[in-house]
Amino acid sequence: MGEQPKYTQEDKLHWEVENLRREVAAKSRHPALTPAFWLSLTGTLLALVAAVAQYFASNLEYREASIKKARAELDVARAQEEKHKLARDIDELKNAHEQMQTQKEERDKELRTLVDAIDGFKPSRSPPAPDGPKDFDRLQEAKKRFLDREKAIDASFQQQLKIIERIGR
Repeated sequence: MGEQPKYTQEDKLHWEVENLRREVAAKSRHPALTPAFWLSLTGTLLALVAAVAQYFASNLEYREASIKKARAELDVARAQEEKHKLARDIDELKNAHEQMQTQKEERDKELRTLVDAIDGFKPSRSPPAPDGPKDFDRLQEAKKRFLDREKAIDASFQQQLKIIERIGR
């Protein structure tokens, strides 16, 4: 028995014609109706959206950086202004200190003069006059007040010196 082929010549011709019809139909269809078109279009659109999003993100970062730069410049300007203000304050304190030193020296001279005057009134050197003890007590009181005032001025000078030294650092 001879074997018959599964497909006859007629079947082959039928399927060949059918295949050509499908190819013609696919070629005559608009490209927008094919899956390949939609896949490529989707990829292109995604790339475009990503590029636009990256542009806006970059633009936002640029603006943020410029704001930070402006803030930093403002902080630097404020710091410079504060530095100049502190330098003026230091100069004023130094001048005040020098004036106080001068006043202290003048007060020291006055004190020495008063001490010399008080020593001149001591009863051991000369006999007391009728108002001598009263004058002596008054001068002793004046001397005590003057010494107390001098201590207060010295304490004030020391405090100002400490402030100036702290500012100078």
